[in-house]
Formats: sequence, C-alpha cells, structure tokens
Amino acid sequence: METREAILTRQSIRVYNANEPDDEQIKAILEAAVRSPSGGNAQPWAFISIRNARRLQAIKAVSPGMIGTPTAAIVICLDRKRIGSSGESASMPMVWMSLGAAMQNILLAAHDNGLGACAIGSFHNQSVASLLNLPDDVQPVLIISIGYPLRIPKQSSRRPNQQIAFMEKFETETGAENG
Repeated sequence: METREAILTRQSIRVYNANEPDDEQIKAILEAAVRSPSGGNAQPWAFISIRNARRLQAIKAVSPGMIGTPTAAIVICLDRKRIGSSGESASMPMVWMSLGAAMQNILLAAHDNGLGACAIGSFHNQSVASLLNLPDDVQPVLIISIGYPLRIPKQSSRRPNQQIAFMEKFETETGAENG
C-alpha cells in the first residue's frame, strides 16, 4: 500500500473478528512506532504490545473507551526519564506531538498490515499501569486496539479542503483574506 492510499483509507476500527495478528504484523507496527519523529530526538516513549487474551480482557475492563474485543493492543507510554534527559518537561508541546506522531505511525502501520486499529484515551490510568507493571516514571497515555476488522465502516465525512487548507494566507469561507 502506498503512503497516500494508507492515509486516505485508514479509519478507526472498533469491532474485530476473532483472528489474531501474527508476530510479523506486530513487529512491523512496533518498528513503525519506534521510527516516529520526536522533538530533539528525545524518543519520550515506551510501547507495550499485548496479545494475551486474559490481559487484553483486563485492560478492556478498565477502558470504557474500548469497544469490541481486540485481539491485540499497543499501549503508548510516556517515559518521563526520557524527557528529563532532553531537558523538556511533560507539559512541553513537543513531547505530546512526538507521542501523537507515534500514534499515527501505529495506526497507519496496522492499516498497511491489513489490520484495523483505534486510538483509545478513555481508560483508568493507574489500573493500566498496574496491569502492565509500569514503573512510576512510565505513564500510559494511549491504548491502540488492534485486530482484523469485523466490518469496515463507511468512510467518515471531512470538511471540504477549501474550508481548512489554504495557500499562503488564511481565508474565510467567503474567500476574503483574513487580516
């Protein structure tokens, strides 16, 4: 799959069939995650892949945002030791942008590997940290549910490009330049 095709056809998949991703698919997704851009090359992350059915069920039990039953998940964590070494604090925007770039790489790599995925931010932080045996300086930030789609939903609508993408200057919907 070409990059443009992956970007234009990827969508959040929340319901999965029972087939499980294989080791090579998970490795490819993790490789895409670790190759994500990061401000100052701080790489302020840790990634934990989960495929054990009991652990996935326990994660789901504390994650109200997780719909369906994924057969895999990747937890994106903020590694506070990494941001300390680069002189940044957790409130700095580049740290969060770096984690967002990793999320996008994971979602696109899952799609490229024939899998569906969905980013989940609604979960009980302390419970997930406990289930994954995370040290105090590693914090779960997002869970990406992964599996083979049970069905492909209709592509969601997007605002027209002319309302949000401009050349050289911002323009209002009437076409008049702002400022």
